[in-house]
Parts: sequence; C-alpha cells; structure tokens
Amino acid sequence: MLILMSVLWIPGVAICKYLDVISMKREVPAFFPEDELREERDIKPRHANVFERTVLGFKN
Repeated sequence: MLILMSVLWIPGVAICKYLDVISMKREVPAFFPEDELREERDIKPRHANVFERTVLGFKN
C-alpha cells in the first residue's frame, strides 16, 4: 500500500493534466550565463565525430 501511494500519483497527475482537470503554469527558465562562462574558461565548441553521430545519435 505504501509503495502504491508513492508511485501512483505520477500517472495520476499525467492523466489529470491530459484531461485538463488541472493546469500547471509554465515555469520561466533560470538565467545561466553561458556566453560569459565560455569566454572566461576559453571553451571551444566540439563537433561530434562519425561514431558519435551514427552509433550514439549525437547531433552537431
């Protein structure tokens, strides 16, 4: 019973959200200084190689 109580709320919320029983407001993403960190740490973009693109499904 304790396990069911802790697990069943996940699909319950999904079903309620799908049926528009509950509405959740969209959250605003937090600010992250990505450009400043790249400049400060001198980070260069890295492109995926053939193995990473084909086998692992990475994108460039």
